[in-house]
Parts: sequence; structure tokens; C-alpha cells
Amino acid sequence: MSTQKIIPGLDDDMAEALPGVEMTPPLDQPIAFTGAVTPKPIQRSRSSRSSLTPKLQPSRSQMLARMPTSRAEMLAKQNRAIAKIKAPSKKISTSEWMAYRIDQYISTRRGQTASLSILGLMLMTIGGFFLKAVEPSHALRETVWEAWTYLADAGTHTALVEEGMRVVGVLMSLIGILYFSVIMGFVVDGIRAKMDMLKKGKSNVAEQNHTLLLGWSDKSISLIRQICLANASENGGVIVVLAEIEKEELESELESQMRKEELRGTRVIFRTGTPLLSVDLLKVSAHRARSIIIMAISSGDADRSDAAILRTVLSLKTLPELSGHIVAELRDIDNDPLLRLVGGNDVEILVSHDVIGRLVLMSARSPGLARVYSALLGFEGNEFYFKAWPECVGVLFSGLAERFPNATPLGIKRKSGEVFICPPADLAVEEGDEILVLAEDDDTYKACPPVPIEVGKVPVPPAKVSSQERILMCGWRRDIRDMIQLLDAVVQSGTELHMICEEPIQLRNKSLLDSGLDINTLTNLRIVHHLGNTAIRRQLEKLPWSSFTSIMILSDQSRETDIMHSDSHSLASLLLIRDLQGQSLKMINESDGVPNYCKCISEILDPRTQRTISTSATILKLSEFIQSNELVSCILAMISESRDVRVILDELLGPQGAYFEVEPSTRYCEVFEKVSFWQLAKRAMTRGDILCGYQVRGAEETVLNPEGKDQPRLWSNTDVIVIRNAKNNVLPTRRSSLTVVNADDFERTTKSRQVKDQLSRQRLLSAIIQDADLVKPTKAGDVERTTVMRALSSFAEDDDDGYGSHSTPFGFSLNRQTNVRSLITAARMLADALEQAENSRSMGNESCEEFDETLSEFD
Repeated sequence: MSTQKIIPGLDDDMAEALPGVEMTPPLDQPIAFTGAVTPKPIQRSRSSRSSLTPKLQPSRSQMLARMPTSRAEMLAKQNRAIAKIKAPSKKISTSEWMAYRIDQYISTRRGQTASLSILGLMLMTIGGFFLKAVEPSHALRETVWEAWTYLADAGTHTALVEEGMRVVGVLMSLIGILYFSVIMGFVVDGIRAKMDMLKKGKSNVAEQNHTLLLGWSDKSISLIRQICLANASENGGVIVVLAEIEKEELESELESQMRKEELRGTRVIFRTGTPLLSVDLLKVSAHRARSIIIMAISSGDADRSDAAILRTVLSLKTLPELSGHIVAELRDIDNDPLLRLVGGNDVEILVSHDVIGRLVLMSARSPGLARVYSALLGFEGNEFYFKAWPECVGVLFSGLAERFPNATPLGIKRKSGEVFICPPADLAVEEGDEILVLAEDDDTYKACPPVPIEVGKVPVPPAKVSSQERILMCGWRRDIRDMIQLLDAVVQSGTELHMICEEPIQLRNKSLLDSGLDINTLTNLRIVHHLGNTAIRRQLEKLPWSSFTSIMILSDQSRETDIMHSDSHSLASLLLIRDLQGQSLKMINESDGVPNYCKCISEILDPRTQRTISTSATILKLSEFIQSNELVSCILAMISESRDVRVILDELLGPQGAYFEVEPSTRYCEVFEKVSFWQLAKRAMTRGDILCGYQVRGAEETVLNPEGKDQPRLWSNTDVIVIRNAKNNVLPTRRSSLTVVNADDFERTTKSRQVKDQLSRQRLLSAIIQDADLVKPTKAGDVERTTVMRALSSFAEDDDDGYGSHSTPFGFSLNRQTNVRSLITAARMLADALEQAENSRSMGNESCEEFDETLSEFD
């Protein structure tokens, strides 16, 4: 009898090629057995017998009995096995329903407590009946008590003597051990759940009049530090942080960057959750908070971050009895109107990129200004305070300085709420007015009797010479459009702006166009693009280093997600740029190696980088540094503590109105003249300036509101810090009113957008029209072209510095003739528009409201 081997997985051709080999049939076909099957025992080596246990092999008859002989028998056996499986019932049985309900009930904390209590009473009662049956002489209440002792203390039954009592006591003791083990398990589980909830920041916050911080970003640590400084005068406060990051991670970050002494008694409470849900907002008592600060997401798209801010404000508006005001940080200024529409008067908005871009621009054009804002913003040092002083009613603003020896008056807040910063000297304090001062604290100053001050001779200031500039801007920011427009408004015609970054030039132009800026419409700037990485030397060598007048090193938006990397890149760019300048010009000062003619400002994101820079005298000589994240945190903290500060910051940081300026002391005194701070302040007041402090050249300290204002001293090698108001220097005291005309005709005939851009930049049209006595006429035809041109001619011939050459909010004097030429062009277009409007009125067109709103912005 020949033996054939059965090998699975072989096809027909392979089976034929191998003699003695048979292919395994498919699974759906029965196997035909042609002979008896003899099981072959497993062969094991002698060495493996000791380690392997031999399995019992079934006998031959047993295997043949189990093995089906046909396909039909195999299917029948399979059907019998399937029949044994019970089909699921469509109806829920009582036992299943009871088990499900019990599981649901004991899964809750209340259900566990109730179940254990009921079970304990049942065990005590049942045990009492058993004991009563064993000892009928005992009262039932006594046996129930004995049952409880057996349950609670397993050793109680050892004193029993009678046989029946011992049996019941042992059973009750065993049941008591199991019962209290279950209780212990529930207790441990509840404690663990509570600790996990506390550890993960899921518990409620029962606080009121606290500061609520929604979200977490790279500015949060600086913001908490500033709020702690503000709360120090009140022996601390409470800051609650709600973020989507784990509580342990937030606490670890705070401990690593802030010492316990820096908290100054303020408690910082972290909770994990999303500010978009009202449930989480109620968990942190948002409706009872004194102020709510919403942080923008630093990484990712700006519109997505602002959309999250908008949704958070909507969630806050749904809370009942919201008592505090909201301070929201936006990243794109185009989203400001929408958030104001949603938030209303409850929301104060800060567009962080716009503010920092303006500060960088102002600091680049006025050396020392970055240190002024660093010393001014925040709660470390002097702050802004409003307070009414009845004894100062009727006093002119020029006479307030000598009445406050420990403060510096900056403005007046009218009873109606209107704030005047750096007002005219003849503005009097009225009843109900509050005086705005710069002081160390609200209890460190008071009004005193006036001190006589001898002004002395005021020197004639040197004339400022304006010229064309060549500015280098390194890096690409999201708000680059606003910076370019702002720079175009304050520089001389013909100024070049060189921009170098890694952003492709085509994408730059497309980005500017998408944001609404066509570089061909710029009037004073000519943009020159360069492609390259400012941290690579060979890509910087091609630039004309010998001709740059100022340099701005910005934090590039491609690196803003990693602030340490961004700061490192900025510092590397600064070092390379200064080295290339020195090699290019061969005009290096041997003491510091820095060209002294070119101003440079660098943007720093991380406060830790600034602390490192402050310890290096070499780097400090290369550039001024502006801490963008630190300054934004200071502004947010100041607005959250007092909404009145927002009006001051809008004025000082805005494109128009009052602004800081750093001037040499020789503008108000002679080089070797010994005068007091009050004398300089009175001399500055004669020119419409407010003296706030000073900076010693070569020193990093900025002194605001100094002590000893009556002590004479030398002011050589010192720059003074003043506040000016462009409105006082440019605009007259009375306002003009223009005749309204049809807006559609004006748009079609005069290109009103160009007119609006020119006149809003110069802010001089109202003054020209008033000098020509152009009051509101009754008919548009009364305004003649010759009248407008005569006013412009008298303006061009006038030698008054207030009109011919005025200072911009960035400390740069514009050329007189350039102003006149641009205004003549604008006035010609306006005169044409007025004539066209008269024609429209004669035809019955009376829709003039839209153009009246446009012209009101020029006033």
C-alpha cells in the first residue's frame, strides 16, 4: 500500500510534478478517506522528554468514531452545534433589567451612599432577628445593637459562650468584614476621584472681584507678574486662569518663571477648560470677576485666533449679571469693528500687533523712546491717576505743575468724561474735573500751595532739518501694511524703504494688495525689496550699508511661534548688521564699534532675553530693544485694572494727538546753565510741551516724575522727555464747518479716496479754510475756486511755524513746500467737487449726508 503525503496550498501542476503528493481539497468539499488513518505519535528526542510532558493520544477507534465519514454527517454535526446556541430574545428579561438598573444606580456617588446605608440597615435588622431567634429572652432592639457590634468589630463574638450565639456572631463578623471592605473601596475611590479632579483643575472656583485670565500664551507670565504688582498695594488679590492646558503643566510653568516673592501675596488659581463654553466660564465665576482678559492664540492663523476671541465674548455675554469689563487681545485690526459690534461697551479691545508695530516705528525715529515706554507702561514705577482736587478749580493748566511736587500733571478730564492730554496752557480746571497726573502711587501725592518759579531766559531751539531717508526693515510682520502706511505719512518725500526677509517678493506684493495697500499709491515712500535671511552674512553683504539712516529688526511672523528662536535670530541679525556697517563705512568709533549716525531698534519677544541683554554692555550699545510681549502684557494689565487708562493709551499710542518725544536738554536751557526741573517744565510749557522726565546719555535708566524738582542742577549730557500734542501745534482752537455736497458726484469727479488720504495725513485743511473765513455757506455755489486758492496762497506765504512747518506725532518735521504743493492739489480737487455739487443741487439731487460724514473726518 503506497503512502501519499497531503500538502496544503499546492495547485494541480505542482501536485502532478511531485510524485507521492496529493493536493488538499477545498474546504467546501468533503475529504474522501480511502484507507484507515493511523495517527503517528510525536517523536521527541531523549533530551526533551524530561522537559516536555507527553500528551495522551486517543485510540484509533476513538478517532474514527469522532471523524465524520461524509459531508452530510459534517453538516449535520454543525447544525446540531448551532441549535445548542440560544437565540437572543427581543424582550428584556426582568433579571437583566434589574441588574442594569442596579449598575446605573451604584455608579453614582449618591447611589453608592444610599445603597451602602440601606444595605447596612438590612444587615443589622436581619442579624437582630437571627439573634432574637437564638436568644428569645433578649429584646429585639438589643439584638439589633449586638448585630451592629458584630458587623463593626470582628472581635466582639469572641466573648460568646452559647453555641447558637457563636454561629450567628461568626457569620455577622464575616459579613461585616466584607461590608466595610466595600465601604473602604468606595471611600478610596471617591477620594481618588476628588484628588484627580483637583489635580486636573475641574473643580469650581468660589471667588469674587478677582481677575480672570482666559487662555494661555507667551504673554501670560508677564501679565500675571504685572497684575501681582498692581495688587501689591492691596496686600494681594486673586488671579484665576482658565485654559485648555493641564493644570499641572500651567503650575509648573509659573513656578519655573516666577518666584514666590514675585506674587506679592496674590493667589494664582488654575483651571482646565475651554473659554468657549458657558459651563466652564461659570465654573471659574466669570460673572463675578472684576475684569476678564482674553488672550489671543500666539500660533496659527490670526483670523482663527480672532474668531475664537469673538466666540468667547459671545459666551461671556450670555452669562447672567456679568459685572466686570472685558479686555480682548486681537491680532488683526480688520476684526476690530466686528468685535466692537458684538461686545458693545463691555469690551475694551487691544490690537497687539498694531500697537507694537507703531511703537517700533516711533522708537526707530526717536532714539530713547523705547526705554520711555518700557518705564511708563506697567505697574512698576510711576502710573497714571485721575483725581478731583477742589482747591485747583479755576487754576490754569500752566499753573498746575508747581502745585504737585510729587507728581507730574499731564491733562484734565472733564466732568462729561472727555480727556485732554497736554491741553493748551490757558485751559482752566472747572468744578467736577479730574486732573490726570503721573505719580508713583495714588497716596504719594497731593495738591499743595503753589511755589513761585523763575522761568528765566528760554533759549531759541535749533531748527530741525528734514531730509530724505533710507530705512532698512528686516523681517515680515502681519501688520506690515499698517506700518508702511504710517511710515509713509511721516517721512519726507523720496524716502526709500528697503525690506529684506525670506518671504518671496511676489508673495509680499500679493499680501499687500490683499490687505488693501497698493504700493503705487504711496506718496512719500519708495519700497525696495530684497530677498534673504538676515542671519546669513553672504545674503546681507549686497545691501548698501553706507547709506541707511535707521534700521528696524522685526520679529518675523514665520518664527513667532517659537519666541526663543525668534529672539536668537533677531540678535544674530543685529550683530551681523552692525559688523557689516562698520566694515562698509570705515567710521567705527573705537570705544564701542557702532556707527553713531544710524538708529537701530530691535523687537524682542521673550522677557528672559531682555534680562540677558541687560547684562551685556556690548549688545546694549548696538541697538535699542523693544519688548513687544512685555509691553502688550503691561497694556492689558493696565486696562484690566482701570478702564480710564484706555483713553490715555489710545492718545499716547495712537497715530494722532499727544505723543512722547525725547529732546536734548539744550532746547530748554544752555549747556552750562544750572536750573531746576520745575524751571525746565515752565520753559517747556511756553512751547506747549509737558516735561515728564529725563535720560542721562550712556545710562540705561529712564527717570519719570523725578524727586527734588526744585533742586537746581546741570543738564549737560542729558535728554529730556516731553509730551506734545499735534492738535495744539497744527489745528486752531475753533472748528470749521463745511458745506455738504453729493457724495456720488464727489466720488465720480475727484477721486475722494486720494483726497481723504492726503488730508487725513496732513490734518491742515481745517486751518486753511478757517484762515480764509470759509464758514458754512448756505449754498454750495458760494464757495468759489478763487477763495480756496487765495487761502492756500496766504498759507504758503505765511511764516508762522504753526502752519508752515509742524511736528508730526513721530518727531519729524515735514517740508513746508511739500505740504503746500500737496494741499494745493487737494484743494483744487475739493473746489471742483463743490462746483459739481452745485450742479447736482440745481438738478434736484439733495443726498449729501455721506459726503458730510467724509468731510467731518478732515476737520
